[in-house]
Amino acid sequence: MRSSASATHCLTITRDGGVEAKPLTPSGNRFGQCGDGRSEKKASLDARRVANIADCVAVAAGGGKDAGHSVAATADGAVYAWGCDRWQQLGLGSAEAGAVGYTWEGGRLWRTSPQRVGALGDVVDVAAGADHSVALSRDGRVFAWGRGNDGQLGNKAFVGPPRKVAALSKDATRRPVAVAAAAACSCAWLEDALGSGTAACVGSCSKVAASLREALAAKVDARKTCRFGEFAETLT
Repeated sequence: MRSSASATHCLTITRDGGVEAKPLTPSGNRFGQCGDGRSEKKASLDARRVANIADCVAVAAGGGKDAGHSVAATADGAVYAWGCDRWQQLGLGSAEAGAVGYTWEGGRLWRTSPQRVGALGDVVDVAAGADHSVALSRDGRVFAWGRGNDGQLGNKAFVGPPRKVAALSKDATRRPVAVAAAAACSCAWLEDALGSGTAACVGSCSKVAASLREALAAKVDARKTCRFGEFAETLT
């Protein structure tokens, strides 16, 4: 199985393609990051099934101690997100929306069940940082959205919707094959035509770049040796 952990919760893809979530702290479902339709000020530390999602191929748990959001990609390339949306890290606006005009349903800054990220499609991998999210599309483009004040979106936006990160996306010589994120850093593993790879990162990465590079290398190695579905990823 593949799993991902934040400071407050953990997500695991089950053998039937669903997602199991577990709070790691009493605040581990405060923003609905466990996706079971509830937000809890003090959650029990038991596993629960994420609602209304199936055929998952990648999951990512993000957020620090005072936040928490979740992202998942399904076999048909769709992306779903739930949990804290304070910094638009769920990506529910259009790719053209920007920070201005973004609205939160009912004025609530969180979602307790998976929401389709309509601006994205044909996605094969996802990642989540403290207050932002990242996705890799099959054609080699990397997208990032949410909080961007440290450059983790690959541009100068303070906050933004899903947009391509040029520094991490496919170019004339290299192609991304996996993504990772933590804190205010976004990374991709870029490979050339001979299969030689290296990590590229944007944002404030000095404290987490080494661990993200290791996670990316392990993720790519697991995929190449046909163990990708059993690889456990833990990023805090």
